[in-house]
Amino acid sequence: MRVLVSSNELDIRSAAGVSLPVISEGEAGYGEPNGIGYKYVYEASAPGVQRIYFENVLNQGNNEEGTIILEAEHFESLTKTFTFSEDQYTITVEGLEEYNAENPGSDYPTDETIYYRLVPQKRHANVQFDMVMKNNADDQPFNAGVNDEFLLYSQHLDHYEDGEESLAGVD
Repeated sequence: MRVLVSSNELDIRSAAGVSLPVISEGEAGYGEPNGIGYKYVYEASAPGVQRIYFENVLNQGNNEEGTIILEAEHFESLTKTFTFSEDQYTITVEGLEEYNAENPGSDYPTDETIYYRLVPQKRHANVQFDMVMKNNADDQPFNAGVNDEFLLYSQHLDHYEDGEESLAGVD
């Protein structure tokens, strides 16, 4: 499936192994004009989650907004707004193992490290993740704010309900 991606404030992150052709306004297959003048062409070759990595190419101030537009035949165009930040905050999960394939093939970026944790295949086994919020500018941790919210997803892990902690020896 051919997907056209437009953003005037972002550029494709070539260091992640992504290289996309560009079509300019007026060329065949450009589609509707959107004021940007060019579109990246991404070919999705299989169903499922698709990833395109971008990088900021302009000096933007804190809370300035940008847009990204996705277009594909037989689908409504989708425009999403994002906000730039001057902060370099990250959320990390401490104590993970890492794997980086030596020959990842063309489907994966060459610099994409996979972080993982092996967990017991036992019902009610205690699995603990230590998360740290850091400022990458000075590598210092900071506390979450009152409005910060985090969602964790897992196919096979379940949280403990109140009163179930003793099943795993957690008090």
